[in-house]
Amino acid sequence: MKKLSLIATILVMGISACKKHKDTTPPPQQDLWPTAMGNTWAYKVTSYTASGASIDDGIYTITIDATKTVGGKTYYGTAGQNMYYENESNRLYETDSNGSFTRLLAKSVENTDTIFKGDATYTIGTTEYSGTLARVAFAYGTVIEGYTCVQITDLYTNTNGKLGKKVVAYYSPGTGPVSFLYYTNPEHPNSDSVYRTKGYVLDSHTLY
Repeated sequence: MKKLSLIATILVMGISACKKHKDTTPPPQQDLWPTAMGNTWAYKVTSYTASGASIDDGIYTITIDATKTVGGKTYYGTAGQNMYYENESNRLYETDSNGSFTRLLAKSVENTDTIFKGDATYTIGTTEYSGTLARVAFAYGTVIEGYTCVQITDLYTNTNGKLGKKVVAYYSPGTGPVSFLYYTNPEHPNSDSVYRTKGYVLDSHTLY
């Protein structure tokens, strides 16, 4: 746990995603991912090489077009994905298409908080690994492309405690996901040395 906390501290100090600064306003009580049917988010996609070169990968669109009922609650998602989402105040929960699990995906916080830790599998390249996922919420206030966000960082470590994958997501209450950043090291998996391999940044959105 001490190692994960140290990794989280180092990583957040080194993150420089998009255009961001801090806003100390307390988080509003709004949905982190507004899930009305038909809501759409379009993202500019960029891939990165180990040398730091960037490649424009066009636009990726997410549209809410499907629902799933789990435990009497309605989760919203997309027919093409295996994940569904449900808001409760300033918390966002996720499940899969089978309703085989429910867990906290994100929440607005004023202080850093580990909101989930448990066994997990993750993929680097085409290889699947078993290990642990630690999901850390950082204080609301990071501004990305003009949106004030809460930062959620997923840290995937293998059975030997080596960092293999990191996913950083930024959610703006009332707007939804503003950015997703993916870090791995395909050349040296589970080496504690990851670099950004892909990034998604919000280009436009439509809410109903």
